[in-house]
Amino acid sequence: MKNRIKFIDLKFNKNIDYLFIILLFFILYRFIIFFLISDIPAHIQAAIQVKENVKTYTPNFLFFYLLNLLSFHSTDTYVYDIITIFLLTFATFLKYYISKKYLYVELKKMKIFISQQHLIIATLLLFFCFSIPDFVVLFISKLFFLGRAAPFVLHNSTTIFLFPVAIFLFIKQMEIFKLKKISNRNILVLFILIILNALIKPSFLFAYLPVSSIYILYFFYKDKLKLYEGFKMLLPMVLGGGIFVLLQIILLYKYQYGEIIGSNQKNGIAISFFHIYENWMPIYYFPIIILFSFAFPIALTIFYKEILKFKPFLYSIMLLAFGYIIALFFYETGPREYHGNFTWQIIICTYLVFMTSVVYFYKIFSLNKLKPLKDKILFVILLLHFLSGLFYIFKYFITKSYF
Repeated sequence: MKNRIKFIDLKFNKNIDYLFIILLFFILYRFIIFFLISDIPAHIQAAIQVKENVKTYTPNFLFFYLLNLLSFHSTDTYVYDIITIFLLTFATFLKYYISKKYLYVELKKMKIFISQQHLIIATLLLFFCFSIPDFVVLFISKLFFLGRAAPFVLHNSTTIFLFPVAIFLFIKQMEIFKLKKISNRNILVLFILIILNALIKPSFLFAYLPVSSIYILYFFYKDKLKLYEGFKMLLPMVLGGGIFVLLQIILLYKYQYGEIIGSNQKNGIAISFFHIYENWMPIYYFPIIILFSFAFPIALTIFYKEILKFKPFLYSIMLLAFGYIIALFFYETGPREYHGNFTWQIIICTYLVFMTSVVYFYKIFSLNKLKPLKDKILFVILLLHFLSGLFYIFKYFITKSYF
């Protein structure tokens, strides 16, 4: 018998939560840009410098190009600030909308009918999840963001702008995996999403491209996927992703695109384990970071090991693992050496792990009528992640530092 919770059709709801997200983040981004420390003013200046022919576009130019396009002939910083606020608010709204839709659709597939009120609560709990601060973070290092796996970011415009596109790529790829075949239309959609990811910020592709390719090869072994279908699945990744990202790397590190014209600054790529992270923490502290960053997914896996058979969760874990391999071993040389630009994929992948975890947990929570102790513990841990996110926002505004 279907487990049915009071259901309200989405189309009849006034969607007040959408208005809340738009207004909240419009105010937040305005305050961040004008009063707090962030990467956003530097990104705005980079776009203005391109328009003034001081520097060239970076290979991931889309956000900067949109700023210049929407500012028309102006180079007034205030104009750019306002355009940035609107772009980031729109991107954040899309992230919320796609997340909410994903929760609803996945639960519906599981025959779990969720009320609109519960859907909003679940989406908000997910949306504001953050790494739970431990004793060291609260009283010694005070580093709430650096080195930790944070499911959201407020201070980096390109990552904020990337979020909805990366989430949609994850969802679309999972749909294709379930079909085990790909139409020409899906090839085109994947290709476009991969290119958009690369043009905004290629970080997520560092994890997505190898993991998705491994996933497809696994189909060959386990499900005897036809060679032709496998080739069609790999086509957008190889042509749309691999070649495009390789070209971006060449332009960025060999030809120094994105630098000030005539500058002698040189950026490159190097490999060394824990080189970036050691600036934020000793290596023995890293497991504690993982524990407090992923307390909810870890506890959920311990209590309900069958979640490892839930393919979206397993896929997100694989993405996160490969994202960490990149972050722990690769770093930039030159002026951007300690910017941590090979760690941004961790943020996206962490959010995907939480998103798939919340879906599975709601299924368990709704089916367990008696609400055993372990379900209550899981809810408390999820609530702690949510409250940690609110606390981080409060801390950011009080201290003016996102660190």
